[in-house]
Amino acid sequence: MCVQSDKQDCIRHGQDLIAPRILFGHRLPEEPPGGVRAGAAGRPAAREHKRFRLPLKGKPMLTHPLVERLRGLGLTAMADAFLEMQTAAAAADLSREDWLGLLLDREATSRENKRLSRRLTQARLRQSAVIEDTDFRTVRGLDRALFLQLGNCDWLRQSQNLIICGKTGTGKSWLACALGHKACREGFSVLYRRAPRLFAELATARGEGRLARLLTTLERTRLLIIDDWGPEPLNAEQRRDLLEIVDDRHEKGSAAGDQPDPGKALA
Repeated sequence: MCVQSDKQDCIRHGQDLIAPRILFGHRLPEEPPGGVRAGAAGRPAAREHKRFRLPLKGKPMLTHPLVERLRGLGLTAMADAFLEMQTAAAAADLSREDWLGLLLDREATSRENKRLSRRLTQARLRQSAVIEDTDFRTVRGLDRALFLQLGNCDWLRQSQNLIICGKTGTGKSWLACALGHKACREGFSVLYRRAPRLFAELATARGEGRLARLLTTLERTRLLIIDDWGPEPLNAEQRRDLLEIVDDRHEKGSAAGDQPDPGKALA
């Protein structure tokens, strides 16, 4: 039962006060004095609630969390490219697809450069030679068309072998290293060894009991370059090792070597 006091019990002091009311024996909380104004019908006006504004659409998002997330996923080059494009004025006119394409291109290029650097480190080429720096004006009997054809690395894809013959000092080792560098750029694994050093490593591996592991490494290499071939004849043990290498790499990889005297056979 709801009980309400008479209007005469209400005191007026310049403004209407709300009389205390009892609802089912419980007293309702009184309105704070001067806190709410009465409406036109004598009822208190609705309270105003605070409004929370959401971030405006198009406002640039925080850069650091996104960059850290990219680096955490191993996309370091993409993170660096993102920071560069954030400060570039021309990047504001690019679409989202162009942004994503540029970031992916940067990451793909960075990874390919790292793989190339790793292949060159493992190849241990003797000279820093590239095919583009080949001097065809020097008189040494070098067939320009044939050498450029070798630069396409089709002979590697067909598991063919190459022997570079010529006199001492004509640049046979340089040409072999240039072809090895081009093979690394094409994605092939390369290993450069001088013939005396290679046979010495084989002899040491045989004594230490790891010859099979070394032969497996040579077998898995796509291009094996054996330099300085022919100054000294091979003994029986070296010939057997050479036969093992050639037999394991048959139709699996290619070999390149240089020979000072065209009249001598490799073995």
